[in-house]
Order: sequence, then structure tokens, then C-alpha cells
Amino acid sequence: MVLPGQVPTPSQILSELLTGHPEAVSLQAEASHCRALTLCSATKVSREFTAAQAARLDYDELRHRLEPRRRRSGSALSFAPARRRGRD
Repeated sequence: MVLPGQVPTPSQILSELLTGHPEAVSLQAEASHCRALTLCSATKVSREFTAAQAARLDYDELRHRLEPRRRRSGSALSFAPARRRGRD
């Protein structure tokens, strides 16, 4: 309760509005419901993001293993010693 001459805080103003307004209970219930939906959505998005990141990492690792430039061929390995001998 706010006394005359006293400046009410935002918390006091909201408290008085929510206790005195005829639709306050309905509004609080709706806000609570929206908050619950938000939390559920955030949890689902977090799980989906983690799964997508894991799939991306698996894809990158597979692509890295299968990359043709990383494979060593017999001709490339035999070329290095021949080149080295030519410099001596």
C-alpha cells in the first residue's frame, strides 16, 4: 500500500493492479502458460541444436576422411626420394 506523498515503486504499482483488477487472475494464468510454453520451446530448440551440431561434426569428419587430396598414392611417395636423390 502506498501512502500519500510517497512515490510508488514499479513493483508496488503492478502489485496493486494485479490484486485489484478483475481480470488479473486470468492474465496471470495466461502469462504463466506462455512462460511454460517458452521454456518447453527453448528446451526443444537446445536439443535440436545439439543434435544438428553433432551431425555436422560427423559429416565434417567423414568428409575429411574421404577427401581425395588427403589420400597418399604410391606415385607421390616414390617421387619424393627420387627428387631428393637428384639434389645430392
